[in-house]
Amino acid sequence: SPKAKGQDIPLRFQHLGPREGLSQSTSRTLFRDSRGFMWVGTAGGLNRFDGNQVKVYAPVLNDSTSLADPYILGPMFEDAAGNLWFATANAVHCYQRTTDNFRRFPLAADNPEPEPVQLDAQGILWVCGAGTVYQLDTRTALNPDARTSPHFVPIGQATGSRFSYLE
Repeated sequence: SPKAKGQDIPLRFQHLGPREGLSQSTSRTLFRDSRGFMWVGTAGGLNRFDGNQVKVYAPVLNDSTSLADPYILGPMFEDAAGNLWFATANAVHCYQRTTDNFRRFPLAADNPEPEPVQLDAQGILWVCGAGTVYQLDTRTALNPDARTSPHFVPIGQATGSRFSYLE
């Protein structure tokens, strides 16, 4: 009988923790972007690892282009322009690669802890929050010339594993 032969691929593991520069030892989300950076979301901020060193992104008081809060929730998504989309406990964030900073998109005050679920092929970010499903068009959300401020459009209700569209 034929035998399967595995490939001999050398694996390299590297420990990454606070001693190596990580903001905290417990990660909530891991993401490898199209440029090869590893992004680690923790309760202490967002960490970018380039294979040699860690850069930590944390909230900066009175700086609206920093994180709203340090608690990174998962998962993360990358759009066609290379921007990263993820959530903290207070807002959905977009890491803008060209400016190396963030744009915040808060949900309503009574709807904390947004959770991005999917970034679809049309650039729509699907987000759940307190039982409501929202959409954010990432293609227009970052446009400074937009006539209206970007916002989440509620499109349905989620209960357990069930989803129903709003009429």
